[in-house]
Amino acid sequence: MFGQEGGSSVVQPQREPIFNGRRGRTLPSIDLTGIVIDTPSVNEPSTATFAAATGSNTPIRPDGAQSPASPSSPGPPRERRYSRPVASAQWSNHSREANSRTWFTQRLAGIEPTDFHSDGVAIYTTSAMPVPEEFQGTVYTINESHRQHVLQYDEIQMLNGVVTVLVFCDIFDQAEVELALALNVCITSLGGVAPPIVLVPHGSPDMHRTENADEEFDILSQAMCNGIDCAIIGEPEGIRLACAVRAEIMSQAGNAEFFNRVLHKNQMRVQHCWALEDAIDEGLWDYLRARLKTGIPALKYDVLGVACVPGSVIHNWRISKLLGQGGSGKVYALEDRDAPQPPASERSASSAIGRAFELLRPLDAQVLKTIPKNAISSMAGLKILRNEINVMGVLSSQDWQHPNIIKLHEVYHLETHILFRMEDGGSVDLFKCLRQHELTQRPLGPHKARTIILESTAALCHLHLGPRIVHRDIKPENIIVRETLQDLTVKLCDFDLARIIPEDCLSTFLGGTIPFMAPEIVGGRPYDPFPTDIWSLSIVFLEVLCGCGILSRALAFQRISDKDPQRRHKEKAMTEQIENFFLQPGSVDLLLGNFHSPDNTELVMVGGPIQQLLGDKEGMLCVEAKKRMTARMLQKGIERVKQMELAVSTSRPVG
Repeated sequence: MFGQEGGSSVVQPQREPIFNGRRGRTLPSIDLTGIVIDTPSVNEPSTATFAAATGSNTPIRPDGAQSPASPSSPGPPRERRYSRPVASAQWSNHSREANSRTWFTQRLAGIEPTDFHSDGVAIYTTSAMPVPEEFQGTVYTINESHRQHVLQYDEIQMLNGVVTVLVFCDIFDQAEVELALALNVCITSLGGVAPPIVLVPHGSPDMHRTENADEEFDILSQAMCNGIDCAIIGEPEGIRLACAVRAEIMSQAGNAEFFNRVLHKNQMRVQHCWALEDAIDEGLWDYLRARLKTGIPALKYDVLGVACVPGSVIHNWRISKLLGQGGSGKVYALEDRDAPQPPASERSASSAIGRAFELLRPLDAQVLKTIPKNAISSMAGLKILRNEINVMGVLSSQDWQHPNIIKLHEVYHLETHILFRMEDGGSVDLFKCLRQHELTQRPLGPHKARTIILESTAALCHLHLGPRIVHRDIKPENIIVRETLQDLTVKLCDFDLARIIPEDCLSTFLGGTIPFMAPEIVGGRPYDPFPTDIWSLSIVFLEVLCGCGILSRALAFQRISDKDPQRRHKEKAMTEQIENFFLQPGSVDLLLGNFHSPDNTELVMVGGPIQQLLGDKEGMLCVEAKKRMTARMLQKGIERVKQMELAVSTSRPVG
């Protein structure tokens, strides 16, 4: 008999949650030492569990309270559909076992194993039973090895060849139920080849019967919740037992066939989606890439499999530290692949010193911007990428290079990413730079503030007056800063929304970042795009002079969540509120006078060159776009700022 010591080797099978026509579920975790039922019934909430080790037959609710066992207070009575034997304390163990063995022989009398199924079944009992001659080699007893979740090798071979397993068990005996569940764990661990298990209640024909079906229903339903596939109702015998088991087997086979059809259908859908994704990918990055003249090279087969992570090598460059990331991708520092790497202690120390990392980077250093291809799934996205490459290509040419604009050196095409190898403008953007100074209470200083204004203005005037490029998303996050203890430089970057605008061309583009968007953008009418950049840069100047979020603080704006369904409506209301504020005379003087940083007092003095640049009448913050300062006018006004800087530098004491 299986499970006894002998010559068979012991196999500890691995659990494999595979669904097929033989077994279709994964068994949840089961505690076989205490209360074994911990999952509510599928069809209705359970109000009872198995009796605890004390032998009490009182039902226990899920909240831990005990319910009376008398039928007078269990709630609404269940419809009486059948009756079944229950354990009686009046019977001794000896008489129970004798009656159970006799009843087992009587139930199998007149039938054969093939009556359950033509392909054979295996029968397990929770106690030793007399085996009829027709069932020799088919009936086995659950033993201690099953309790330890161990199956003999020959037993595994037998289970692989049967259609189902019948477990005869006294469902009102806690110990026998635990044995049945232990066997279930063993068989389930066989994975996809495990046959389904049918629980066959087996007690004694002479035991008392109850008129209340709730207890049996709860026990059987909880057993199935703990992994048993199905159960026979009552204790039929002979041909009735064979018919009941065959009906359950057919039902399980039908369910398996149904779920296999659904699974196959879903697999076909998944394969169709994969094929569609491949077709889109091929159409975008093979055909449209060349058809639209995007400037993206063909797929680089010599860099296939390269991961965009620190330490990877692309041509003559090694990917180093992650500098930042945004909505379009991540930016990594690049190093010469042949250059020796500093020791780990020096790298960690440079990261802890803040600007020390920047001091170690040479001025001609380069960075790598990685753009995942799965984020671009349409022609519109590919056109945006093409436009960014074209604009940066123009600004990186010999004719239109500028020291305050990031240069693009090369574009790489990988299997999963598009890579931009670009000039390194610094390790932080202007927003992070300003926030670091605010959080550490280190004043930016008038010299660095004036440098930011001068260099960013020079970059914008070069865009407008040279190649006629409008940026359309100027904000502190798109200005890269390289700062040292005494000085800093800035470079304009992120040209994904930029456009080359011909003469006398209007725009209807609705985009940008609140509060840097000009009022005319949300007006709903065509507008000249160049004055919108002037307005955006003036809001950047206000943040440099007065701190980050100056308009939010001055106008008491509430933060808008990205998931707010009214987000667009609220952003338009904020833009209108900003417009109404700057329509008031003296609004710029009010902001600069009340919110400027103490170290910038000399920059914001009334009548000074910066105050004149930002003026709300004909300056950069003029609400009426036609009267707003142009790039050529801004170029003249910035000369007065330079003269002011020169005068301050000559009067500054030496040493």
